[in-house]
Amino acid sequence: MAVVAIMLPIIVMMAMGYIFQRTRFISEEGMNGIKTYLTKIALPMTIFNAMANAELSGDTALIIIVMFSMLSVAMVIGFLLRPFIGEPYKKYVPFLITVFEGGMLSYPLYENLCGADRLVNIVVIDIAGCIFGFGIFYGILSIVENGSGLNLKVMGKVAFTSPTFDAVVLGLLFNMTGIMRMIMDSEASECYTVVKNIVVAPLTAMILLYIGYSMKFEKKLLSVCIKTIVLRCVVMTGLAFAVIFLLRGTINDKYMLAAYIIMFITSPTFSLPGFVNDKRAAEYFAMTTSMFVILTVVGYAIVSVVLFS
Repeated sequence: MAVVAIMLPIIVMMAMGYIFQRTRFISEEGMNGIKTYLTKIALPMTIFNAMANAELSGDTALIIIVMFSMLSVAMVIGFLLRPFIGEPYKKYVPFLITVFEGGMLSYPLYENLCGADRLVNIVVIDIAGCIFGFGIFYGILSIVENGSGLNLKVMGKVAFTSPTFDAVVLGLLFNMTGIMRMIMDSEASECYTVVKNIVVAPLTAMILLYIGYSMKFEKKLLSVCIKTIVLRCVVMTGLAFAVIFLLRGTINDKYMLAAYIIMFITSPTFSLPGFVNDKRAAEYFAMTTSMFVILTVVGYAIVSVVLFS
């Protein structure tokens, strides 16, 4: 019954989102407004708070190094796997094999299962994803898409104009300088907590609603998307075992183990369609991600049963 209580809100909110998309109960413009609030205000606030109040240690640096190395290996493997997918999609395979949708999927799922006070576990695991994603991933995607050279200026602009990336950086800064401890030890702590709580209150529900709304399926892409998903599952399964083995010393309880597993079963990033001009590529990205979300939810249910029942 406990697993039902965990899974039911997720399924209901995603189903509502999909129904709203099909019936146009909420317009696309309206849902984009919700997304803007989530990605530019509520989610960055959640990430900032988790990072600023985290108890960081030497394990944090080790996790970042190992996860960054894993993402680099995944990208290389992705390029090697291109022959398994036909044209015109094969050149985009590496970008569906690599990186995870942290903020808009794994974070709310993890928080729903383990609680907001432990969210920092999965945020720390995803720091490397933020660095890799904005520092390397989108730069390589631009080269593949446009045939242009690596533009460090553009990559830097993309990174530092991302609220998610900025929230991680500021959270770490406030943590390491002791500014956050000063705030939380002062009379301002109550005001900060009240404001933070009201800003992030709808986060999990609205993200799940948005995910359901964004799910799209095209029959013509079914075969190529299934092949891509199989390739990602094989690669991520192998890398997950390797990472968990290398970082086994950082896993002190089932909550940290759940953070690693949930991250590795999470879908590719939702932002991919917005970084390509080719309509076929955007459709390929969108449908593969939508199908993988369903797989993520199934895996999440299994994690809930195995670790928390």
